[in-house]
Amino acid sequence: MIVLAGLELDDFLVLGVMAAVLMIVASLLVFVLGTLGAILAVLKGKRGKPPGALLHWVHDLELPFLQLPGVLPARELIYSPW
Repeated sequence: MIVLAGLELDDFLVLGVMAAVLMIVASLLVFVLGTLGAILAVLKGKRGKPPGALLHWVHDLELPFLQLPGVLPARELIYSPW
């Protein structure tokens, strides 16, 4: 029987399995909470604004990675004499 720091081999197995399970549960919990938070933020930000307002806001941020071609659709510019 191998004993290290008062723990046997079976104890290390239990600790390893519990650590793996907790990592999976914690990562899923963070993912779900982050997704729900993002959805609530978008719904709150969209409330009372016309269609396309959030897309215009993202364009106005002018973040470098959003300036790459094809990341965001181009802005529609209306050229009309009226």
